Amino acid sequence: MKEVMVVENDIVLRTYITEVLQTKFEAVGVIQAISARDAAVKFHFGIDLLIMGGRRLTPEAALFLRSIKKVYGETRIIMMTSTSQEYYVDQCYDKIIYKPFALEELVNAITPLVWH
Repeated sequence: MKEVMVVENDIVLRTYITEVLQTKFEAVGVIQAISARDAAVKFHFGIDLLIMGGRRLTPEAALFLRSIKKVYGETRIIMMTSTSQEYYVDQCYDKIIYKPFALEELVNAITPLVWH
């Protein structure tokens, strides 16, 4: 079973992503968090994918993501944002998608990272 953490403060978007994960991908366990701080408390070894939302990448969130990449190198990270933050890609996450996004864009971002 693949395990995914969804970090998003918008409950509607967080719920939507959770439903997409559970309907489009088989055998998915989803952990929800509302902030980088909440995610840091809930994160554990074995999470295959971290989907992180944010209007901008705060220093706290960037530190959290860099730590995940350093300690849990196998965990893939997708950043969802409404602003351009591509200069962080190599350091913090594997893929970036821009809000608002279509269902297929989310599925296409997830599939090659975890279900390859």
